[in-house]
Amino acid sequence: MLRIELFNEKGEKVVHEQPFISGRRVREALKMQDEFERNIEITQTETLDKMLEFVAGCFGEKVTTDAILDGIAAPELMDTLAKVVAQVMGNEEQGLKEVAKKAQK
Repeated sequence: MLRIELFNEKGEKVVHEQPFISGRRVREALKMQDEFERNIEITQTETLDKMLEFVAGCFGEKVTTDAILDGIAAPELMDTLAKVVAQVMGNEEQGLKEVAKKAQK
């Protein structure tokens, strides 16, 4: 089960859970990872936007990219995105954590 904690506009913590993730999301995560690795001209902003879109898409209409950007503290953003992607890939430890670190450089 995927889980993301976001703060809403009132400052209240809201937990979003997604019990079912299709295999298609794994394929999309791999495709995104491939794109990051082979495209040396991709900007940090583009990397972040693609990760945001992927993570928001995992939760359907319940979570938007804006809700993620506004609901997660800046120091936790990249780590949170990488953890969700890693969970989709079936590996909470690794996943795209390296991609998130690259984006922070």
